[in-house]
Amino acid sequence: MNGTGEKLVILQISHNRPGLDQRGLTLVEVTMVLAVIPIVLGIAYGALTVGARAWAISRDIMFLAGEASRVVEQITTDARGARQVLDGSDDRTLRLVDQRGDEVEYAFSLAVSDDGSSRGGTIRRNGLPILHEGAHVLSCVFTYYGADGSPVQAGSQLDYADAAQATGVEVSLSLGSGTRTFATRSFVALRSR
Repeated sequence: MNGTGEKLVILQISHNRPGLDQRGLTLVEVTMVLAVIPIVLGIAYGALTVGARAWAISRDIMFLAGEASRVVEQITTDARGARQVLDGSDDRTLRLVDQRGDEVEYAFSLAVSDDGSSRGGTIRRNGLPILHEGAHVLSCVFTYYGADGSPVQAGSQLDYADAAQATGVEVSLSLGSGTRTFATRSFVALRSR
């Protein structure tokens, strides 16, 4: 009370009282957010990198699988309808006469670098390459089967004098592109036999 008998009320306003609407972030909160953001971004980047790598591998394998399937389908279609397998066929060459009477030759050739190392090869149908750009043949082996179902072989050297009597042909094909490879094998029974 003051000297006049009146009561004086003094209100003290505190800006730090709980319950008041406080806006903004403290330095500790900002520091925590800045520490957590790089961790979250690092995890997201890692997941994206792994996903992109897996996609690239899948794309390359699908390309090679498609090429191998297309090439083997072309060879087996010609072989299935062939009138006969011609002399001169060996493990790298398939020579046959198709249904129209035309000679068809599939030949595998391996390209060799100047230093003597192999850099893949190609397979040709009547002298023209049948692979699309981006793929190369690592190996292509034709195996001929006789009437008894066994491969026409004599020791480690094939006896190709009997290849013209073959009743079936197996095509083993391995393709590559960059560091990726894909291998397939297909057997076709010759209808002319």
